[in-house]
Amino acid sequence: MFRNFFASKFGAFIGIGFVALLGLLFAAGDIGGMLSGSSGLGGGKVASVGNVDLDEQTLSQGATSALENAKRDNPTLSMKAFLSQDGLVTVLEQMIDRTALGVFGKAHGIIASPRLIDSEIAKIPSFKGPDGKFSDAMFRQALQQQGVSEALIRDDLAQGLVARQLLVPAAFGATAPRELVNRYSALLRENRVGSIAMIPSAAFIPKSPPSDAEITAWYGKNSEKFILPERRIVRFATFGEDALKSVAAPTDAEIAKVYDLNKGKYAALVTRSISQLIVPTDAAAKAIITEISGGKSLEAAASSKGLSVAKLTKLSKAALSAQASQAVADAAFAAPKGTLASSARSGLGWHIMRVDAVETKAEQTLAQVRGEIVTALTADKRRAAINDLSARMEEEFDGGGNLTDAAKELGLTIQSTAAITADGKVFGKDGQTAPSVLASVLQTAFAMEQENEPQLAEVEAGKTFMIFDVS
Repeated sequence: MFRNFFASKFGAFIGIGFVALLGLLFAAGDIGGMLSGSSGLGGGKVASVGNVDLDEQTLSQGATSALENAKRDNPTLSMKAFLSQDGLVTVLEQMIDRTALGVFGKAHGIIASPRLIDSEIAKIPSFKGPDGKFSDAMFRQALQQQGVSEALIRDDLAQGLVARQLLVPAAFGATAPRELVNRYSALLRENRVGSIAMIPSAAFIPKSPPSDAEITAWYGKNSEKFILPERRIVRFATFGEDALKSVAAPTDAEIAKVYDLNKGKYAALVTRSISQLIVPTDAAAKAIITEISGGKSLEAAASSKGLSVAKLTKLSKAALSAQASQAVADAAFAAPKGTLASSARSGLGWHIMRVDAVETKAEQTLAQVRGEIVTALTADKRRAAINDLSARMEEEFDGGGNLTDAAKELGLTIQSTAAITADGKVFGKDGQTAPSVLASVLQTAFAMEQENEPQLAEVEAGKTFMIFDVS
């Protein structure tokens, strides 16, 4: 039947069309294979959970992120060692578990909305700027450093939020029944008697040493044990104010200007220490003042009404006015020492005040405070000079300067460490570490991508600086 059909004109056209269709399908399959074969990481599927596929790129990013997290505890860990410890398998299993929870939650109407994910991102400390608020620039920089995409972060947070909604309620009341606990604890009373025989390992030592082939095979299976950590040599020199050639002494005009700007600090000042009681009405204040005039103390009058007296020490009139009111300050500073001031009102109520002490500080002249101002100005000048020097060093390094020339210009001696690892230990020498002064720059030193490109770092804010490079 088929032979007769294809022998006809109509059947011949159908047959040719069928052959052409097969050719197109084979060509399309070859092109798709070529594209998928040349795409590298990112296209291949490594696992499926429900209708969600996990691809190679997601797994690669997850492994990179896991390695960076592991380096916080073990700075010398390499990707090769991480993979040899089944790190990739662990990451994949974790991704499958999280995705499974997400798929299960979605199927039962448990989701994490975009707004909820945004709020979780805003809570992460590493994404916050100097003002303590979320910074988009810090967020992008952190993603770039970790080598992950925003989509991966958002998916991971969404899965974590769904998992939290699923697992936290399931953990409530998860206790074993008392009957089960009693039966299980009874099993712990069981005792057994047995015999043990010691077989020395020397009895199993091969009579002939391992062959080269056996050694090579064993080394191939255990090569991760022989991965040496990255090592760097740091050349450095520190400097502070001692590197300054000379700093100009403060001039008379500069000293006078500082004195004029701080006249309030050097002006005569009267302060008072007072005891005060605050009541809600003028009538209550007058009644208490009458009791005190009759011989009662302020503390006794306050105690009889279930109130307490507050002590205010060494307040100026301006300070008391800001704390209470101008009327309160005027009354307190009008009364002599040891007397009761007139009652006055503030936003808190009516103040009844007793002046306990009066202290007067005389005005300080320019001649009297000259030494103090000279010391402060000199320190400021030296601090500004050291900051200018450090800025000039940075400009020289940015322009291609080297560490040797910079040290010679500053009159410094360059020190060099032994080969050290990222955790600050000297490689191959137990108990020896890098100099403590390098603690603040060690992370930067191991992040530098080029040798002999010096950098400047601040060791002690505004006082001590370090220039260094690595090899």
